[in-house]
Amino acid sequence: MSEEAIYFTVTMTPIPGEEAAVEAALRQCVRRVHDELPAVFYALHQTLEQPRSFVMLERWPGQNAVDDYSSSAPLKELWGALEGRLSGEPVVVGLSSLPEGDPAKGTL
Repeated sequence: MSEEAIYFTVTMTPIPGEEAAVEAALRQCVRRVHDELPAVFYALHQTLEQPRSFVMLERWPGQNAVDDYSSSAPLKELWGALEGRLSGEPVVVGLSSLPEGDPAKGTL
């Protein structure tokens, strides 16, 4: 039996003047996660309402992958690069999928 996919949104808001450094650190993390970890979906976005806030959309194949990511070098290096650059703690929301309708459109 396969594990159920796990989804996360992570929202981070840089302090004024740190937007470029935060974006660069996030982009580097995305490239490393794509190369080194089994993320199904790991994508950086920027909010429309507050252009200086960033949102990571993540899909992991199961808890084992999340555990590996949580202790991974890319994530540790990201947190080090973001230290002192965010206006508060990142807001992490874990999600489970409730697919409905067309399978291609009803889940990420």
